[in-house]
Amino acid sequence: MDARGYIEAQAREFFSDLKEWLAIPSVSADPGHHGDVRASADWLAGHLREAGFPQVEIWETGTAAAPGQPAVFACWPAADPGALTVTVYGHHDVQPVDPLDLWRALRMGAVGRRRTFDALATQFLSHSFDVPAFSLRLAHKDVGLATEFARELGIPMRMAGLTFAEMTEALARGWGDRDSRVAMLLQEERTGVHIEIPAETLRQELNG
Repeated sequence: MDARGYIEAQAREFFSDLKEWLAIPSVSADPGHHGDVRASADWLAGHLREAGFPQVEIWETGTAAAPGQPAVFACWPAADPGALTVTVYGHHDVQPVDPLDLWRALRMGAVGRRRTFDALATQFLSHSFDVPAFSLRLAHKDVGLATEFARELGIPMRMAGLTFAEMTEALARGWGDRDSRVAMLLQEERTGVHIEIPAETLRQELNG
């Protein structure tokens, strides 16, 4: 089994572990959560050991007078001394996000700066679903994980639930490898209305 096949086969277990880790409120900027930052470091170190890393350490930071938050270090030396070195760096703590800052960050992204209705031209209006920008199968997995996680946390996500139901029905049609927006064809079928605009016409409109 290759790496991709292994990841796909173990995906549910991996996401279950990730949800367990994300549930630790390791907000390092809040002194009330410093114990949770420690718990996050312990969780990560434990899972790195379970994964087989021969060297795993929790490094203390700061000074005795002003202690910092723990960092985690792990190393897996290669048998071949000439092998390339791969370094993975990340944060196991989190920071609270101000809603305005989050909105600004999303708005400055490629999707955030795009007009909402312009996105309809890419697949839906031109009926270009067979070369997926993001496949229905992958989108169905992601939305399913999000709604499952929300249920565990007691967070209602009604619109996401409806979206997941539509995706599930579309997946049952055998459309998994088509673009995720192919699920919108279900509503066309229900209403008996067909909407399609030539791709060239849409390009001219968007660039005009």
